[in-house]
Amino acid sequence: MEEHQILKKKLEIPDNLTSILTRLISPEESQVLVLITEKFLTASSVAGELEEKNPREISSMLKALYQKGFLYEKTIDDEEAYRCRSFYDIIRSHLEEFRYDALGFENLRMLRQYYISTRIGKTEEAIKSVS
Repeated sequence: MEEHQILKKKLEIPDNLTSILTRLISPEESQVLVLITEKFLTASSVAGELEEKNPREISSMLKALYQKGFLYEKTIDDEEAYRCRSFYDIIRSHLEEFRYDALGFENLRMLRQYYISTRIGKTEEAIKSVS
């Protein structure tokens, strides 16, 4: 659970949505995501940070997280590197792709409200920056 709490803080996840984080990812995945919230890292770099993890396992986990919409991907020195997406972007992609079962049908109203309020905040910031 500690991994989830660290990730919650780094991704600025509201308290009422923490249960969704634990529903979507395992503690092991959280441990990896914490390392890539601020910068792109390759699987071998992540494995080096975790020391006890096998780079192939990490690579497989990163590819799966990328496919589930949790990561951005880019190539650095001919190697795939990954960075964690924002919680807003993770939720947005799940909602847009109708992956409601992963989010939990009981959470949809709360998630829609989070999505709308965050979207309005981002729009207001963009308007202020060009004014």
